[in-house]
Parts: sequence; structure tokens; C-alpha cells
Amino acid sequence: MKKKTLFTLCAALGTSILLFSGCGASSTANSSGYSTANRDTVSYDSAAAETAGYGYTEAATEEYADGDYIEDYEYSDVSGETTSDRKLIRTVDMSVETTSYDSALAAVKAQVSESCGYVEYIYSYNFSSYSSYTPTRSSDLTLRIPSENLDTFLGAVSDICNVVYSNETVTDVTLTYVDLESRIQILETEQARLIELLEEAENLEDILTIEERLSEVQYQLESKESQKRTYDNQINYSTVTLYLQEVRELTPTVELTVWQRISQGFANSVENVIEDISETVIWIIIHIPYLIIWGVVLLIIVLLVRRHRKKHPTSTSNNN
Repeated sequence: MKKKTLFTLCAALGTSILLFSGCGASSTANSSGYSTANRDTVSYDSAAAETAGYGYTEAATEEYADGDYIEDYEYSDVSGETTSDRKLIRTVDMSVETTSYDSALAAVKAQVSESCGYVEYIYSYNFSSYSSYTPTRSSDLTLRIPSENLDTFLGAVSDICNVVYSNETVTDVTLTYVDLESRIQILETEQARLIELLEEAENLEDILTIEERLSEVQYQLESKESQKRTYDNQINYSTVTLYLQEVRELTPTVELTVWQRISQGFANSVENVIEDISETVIWIIIHIPYLIIWGVVLLIIVLLVRRHRKKHPTSTSNNN
């Protein structure tokens, strides 16, 4: 009789744990024999389990403390006052420019190390053409910065480079994180109880059933713990996506007046004309070998045409 009860108790245990996680702080006893009088204690009612048909007849009551089921978090009010213990994921997207590309990139990397962060991804585009004066070097960086050092790091980047664009997103995952922690606690409790039942089981069928349920619980527990580690990483280390570009002139940070726009536009036009002339001269000098070859080819073609005309006068000339 005891062997059969192990099998039914295992099923009752899994069902009751799921019901407990879904019902929260309900004070009424459910059909599986679990009652939740408050959020700190949950007890197993053997009489209710027997009534539900699970066959557990031993007069015993299992209790476990669950005082940490949901931790007390201090939330902010509607006015948005600063609070503690929130789980925030901060993501920053920045576009910066500099006239000193090499030194700026080195300074940004040094600031990442000083902030106790690390470079998760970097892609540098270094296209330097001898036929183009305009620089085209740039870098895409994905940086992970400790959340407590993020503001200091952003301020340092603003001092190193000229910020063209900046956008910060803050995601509050406090409720999801707390729910995840409570589910992990529930699964850990069920896992411990299943291990106890497995040690007491003697029937092969009961052992296989308990092991199957234990495997499912362990899989769910590993999945939840993996999600929690991912959240911890995103919360503890903010993500900064930085686009660094080399330019000849920095983008003005203040709005220009009409006269400033005219004078600057005229100066840019003169500079572009000079640059175009320089580029043309550079292009001619660079392509002199090609020009010589094509010149020789054209000269040969002209000589051949003239020679052909001398040997074969036109029909009109013959008629005359």
C-alpha cells in the first residue's frame, strides 16, 4: 500500500506546486491538499489529499518556510522619486565624431577599461584612398559598462568626442525579476521534495515516475536560472552602442546665425573648388601610365589610317 502511495503522492506534489504558484496568497485549501494561509507558510493537508484521491493516508503534515517568497521592494510613487532595489536595464545609443580618429578611439577604449567595462564588439572601417582627400575612417563599438559607472563614462565620451546623437532607453524589469526568483524558489522546493521521495521509493514504477518528474523540474529550474543570469548581466552591465566617425570639421553644437551660415557656406564652397582642382591634378598624375599607353595606341591608329589612305586613294580622286 505504501508503494502505491508514493506514486500518487509524486503526482500530487507536482500538481500542488503548480497550483500554489498560480494561486499566490489564497487562503483556501485546494483540491490537491495544499493550503496557503499566508504568503510565508504553505502546508500539506493529508486529509484533503486523501479526499482528492491521491491515496496518502499517513497522518503527517509537511511544512516549509517560504518567508522569502517575494522580497519587499521599495517602489517609486507616481511623482517619480528616486527609489532603491529596482531592476533597471539601461541601453544607450550614441553617434560621435572627431577630427583625431586614432587618439579618440584609443581614449574611448581607455575610458572603458577605467570604468571597469569591456568591449563586446568592434568593427572598424579604415578606407584611406590616395585619390580622395576626404577621410572615411569609422568604428562601430558595442560596450558593456557597469551600471554604476555609466553616467561617468558617458560624460567622459562627451569630453573626448563631439556628440552628434544620443539616445538612452531604461527598461524596468523589477516585477519580472521578482516573479522569476519566486518561481526558482518553488522549483527548488519541489526538487528537494522529489529527491526525498526518490530515496524512499522501492517500487520500480514509482522510481521511474519520480525520476521523470524530477528531470522536468530540473530542466525548468535550469531554464529559469539561465534567464535570471541573463537579467543579472543586463542589469549590472549597461549596453552602449557607439558609432565613432572621423570628420574634417565637427558638427556645430549650437544653431548658426544667417550670416554665419552664409560665411561658412561660402568658405566651404571655395574649399571644395580648391579640393576638386587638387583632386583633378592628383588624378592626372596618378593615371599618367594609363594616359601614355592610350596615347601610344591612338597614335598608332592614326598612323595606320594615314598610311592606308596614301596607299589606297579615294575613288573620287581617281575620277578627277
